[in-house]
Amino acid sequence: MESSSGAGPADLKYSAEGLWVRIRDGLAIVGLTDRAQAQLGCAVDIELPRPGAHVGRSEHLGTVEASKVAFDLVSPLSGQVLAVNQRLAESPELINSSPFSDAWLVKITLDDPGELDSLLSAQQYAKSSGVPSLRRRFEAPPDRGY
Repeated sequence: MESSSGAGPADLKYSAEGLWVRIRDGLAIVGLTDRAQAQLGCAVDIELPRPGAHVGRSEHLGTVEASKVAFDLVSPLSGQVLAVNQRLAESPELINSSPFSDAWLVKITLDDPGELDSLLSAQQYAKSSGVPSLRRRFEAPPDRGY
């Protein structure tokens, strides 16, 4: 169910860095928000941690790449990665077509459930800038004048 604000489903929590979190059966399922994927453009590649890896809150979680930019994923929570969405390796474009369901990124056990309190509600996320930091993958060569 989408929130009336357009931020995304109201039952999710959101990070200021453009990720959503759904808690199900004690696990945190993490994905990229619709706003973040729209800023990124068509996803062409994704790098995620291996199952078993430990991620810390506000640490590097992975990278989503588009044709000319990349988005560095910042983990919204601390915990162990239990599963990675293998479908994204073959079909990274799912991030663009189904950001809140089929394109979940990772499932993480929670080291500290209290970290959920630092995340935003759908309404708070809608009011925030919530725009990902994109970096250019390729810089244009300098103009040599010929």
